Amino acid sequence: MDGSSPSKYTVPGNIAQIFIVTKYELIKHFRSKRLIGTIAITALILGLIYSLPPLLGSPYSGTSHDELTVIPSPEGEGNTSYAFFSTETIVEGTLIITINDTVLPDAGWDLIEVFDQGAIVFYGNLTGEAAVANYDFKTSTIDFSFGFLTFAEILIIICAMFFAADVLVSEFQNRTAYLLFPNPVRREILLTGKFLASFIASFAMVLIYYAVIIILSLVTLGAVAGYIHLSFAFAILFLLASLALAYFISSVMKGSTGSIVLTFFLLLMIMPIIEGVGGAAGVKMWFLLTFAAHSLIYSLSYTDYPVDTSQEFAGGFTYYAYFPELGLSAIVLSLYAVAFVLISVILFKRKELNT
Repeated sequence: MDGSSPSKYTVPGNIAQIFIVTKYELIKHFRSKRLIGTIAITALILGLIYSLPPLLGSPYSGTSHDELTVIPSPEGEGNTSYAFFSTETIVEGTLIITINDTVLPDAGWDLIEVFDQGAIVFYGNLTGEAAVANYDFKTSTIDFSFGFLTFAEILIIICAMFFAADVLVSEFQNRTAYLLFPNPVRREILLTGKFLASFIASFAMVLIYYAVIIILSLVTLGAVAGYIHLSFAFAILFLLASLALAYFISSVMKGSTGSIVLTFFLLLMIMPIIEGVGGAAGVKMWFLLTFAAHSLIYSLSYTDYPVDTSQEFAGGFTYYAYFPELGLSAIVLSLYAVAFVLISVILFKRKELNT
């Protein structure tokens, strides 16, 4: 022996410990069958959403020949006639009107808006004539993205279920906490590292999902919805809030199955049902996590944002259609994320191994 003192092990600092926990949790996530299942489900849904409209006779672009029903103009508007006609998907400069198979000069008609609908006004009484609108059409980038973003909410909930709902409770259920807790690592450090790993794994799924939407939109339409980045920002806020709620549930439950099932029912059934009841009762459920999450869909229409409406049905029943306010929704989602993470830390620190 050379008489030198044995080397001493230095405990890593808090930040280093967080990244160590995150690293091994990520390895666990990436090796799990849940990740493979999530990828498979996402790929299947993406394929269905993209391929079903054309297969069912609603292509994203093409050429159309629509027969028009020409009606006389109201009294006092001169020698004109009208045909209501949707102009939302028409490629600019491609519309040609024919009357009895003869092209009508551009000076003989014009596009206008009547009763909030698109219409063609004919400068002449063409009532009863065989009018046809020939044009190229292309689905708007917003309409194209809407269907994909509806599933984006479900994808985020699936990520919360698979990557967060049982992360804490499994340590107690599987007794791995007996190996973790004696180590010189505070529980809040463990939770922070685990949460960061859950977020990274889920963020990767959401990022890939949005990237595929953008690529499909560019390939199919040659353009992308202008506010897709705003939708992505709300998706990340909803992801953080959903993960935080799942961690809270995991910190109070005693079994992994119960934690996953409760997260599933709360986000996919209970909260949406409460939203529906609110619509029937005339109460805007702005404080619900899932209601605020709809901002990731409607933010695409930022410049033409929908407004709250109501519709009366037979028997005096009125149903209210409410839409989330973007600013308020951002605050609500942020509060959910911060509040439930803090509560989860407190509960996780107090939870005993014998529970």
